[in-house]
Amino acid sequence: VLLNVLQIAGIITAVAGGLLALAQRDFGRLMGYAVLSDIGVALVAFGTGTAAGLSAALVVVFVRTFGLGLMSMGLAVARQRTPRPDDSFESLTSLAWRSPWAAMVIIIGGFSLAGLPPFAGFAGRWAALQQVAYNDLATSAALLISTIGVTIGTLRGLQYVFQHPKADSAQPDQISPLTITLLIGALVLTLIIGLFPDLIAPAIRQMVAAYTG
Repeated sequence: VLLNVLQIAGIITAVAGGLLALAQRDFGRLMGYAVLSDIGVALVAFGTGTAAGLSAALVVVFVRTFGLGLMSMGLAVARQRTPRPDDSFESLTSLAWRSPWAAMVIIIGGFSLAGLPPFAGFAGRWAALQQVAYNDLATSAALLISTIGVTIGTLRGLQYVFQHPKADSAQPDQISPLTITLLIGALVLTLIIGLFPDLIAPAIRQMVAAYTG
């Protein structure tokens, strides 16, 4: 009964997070609702009551840090390059022209939180979806809705970020080499985990063994 309750709670949380993320006009709030959606996905996987489901839930929790890290780093840089230091889409209009690195990591971080390939978040979402795809089409649809919601929310933000600036507002990028190096490193890690999720498999197996043993 408890596992069924967890799955129902997970479905509601995943869908609510996805739909709320879709409606946002602020990257900070979008990131928060994307995490809420991720929590729902993890609960659905855990609620299957299997070792594979627990593994999938742990993967979701682990890979979430990559998307969160990217968006947080990008927003921190972006706040220094905008007249109004907030995370709204409007404030970050034309960010890609002022600070392309910040714009890139914000968008890729959002896509990773949404679970799109080839980014790290895909490994968790795909693992969770595999646990329910053949047995519960309604739950599978809920997970897909949550992914679509976060994706559309990120794409809406992308429209503002890549909007062409006025000629007199374009400014050269002033990001330090150290910051650029950190951003590139985070991007590379996100891609590596997305393309080669087996790299984290040993650690996940150890955690599952410790929990089930």
